[in-house]
Amino acid sequence: MFNDAEYRQDDRRQRTLCRALGVSIIICAVICTVLLLSMPDRKSQPGQIVLSNTVNPNTASVESLVRLPGIGASRANSIVEYRQDGKIFNNASDLEIISGIGPATSAKIAPYLCFDKKITFRE
Repeated sequence: MFNDAEYRQDDRRQRTLCRALGVSIIICAVICTVLLLSMPDRKSQPGQIVLSNTVNPNTASVESLVRLPGIGASRANSIVEYRQDGKIFNNASDLEIISGIGPATSAKIAPYLCFDKKITFRE
């Protein structure tokens, strides 16, 4: 069995281990906080669409166009059909010729659009 000195020595070891564990937890918490605070803010608002690239309405597929806010399958198909007649869009407001796209919608999708002037159409 343990004598009184062995109990005290075992008690000291346990306290030392508990202190070391507590210090380790505090250090980890500080490191995590610093890392979280140094990360760029990537939060998006609820319902906000985040596109990694811009979309060229003169060449984009229906699948790409429907990712734009306010553009559903019907409007995307109308955009593609309009271009198939050999017509191009030079800016966001040109899209207002499409039924259902007005000034508010064209302004909303403008940041997500690009217009490449070098476009070739395949027949």
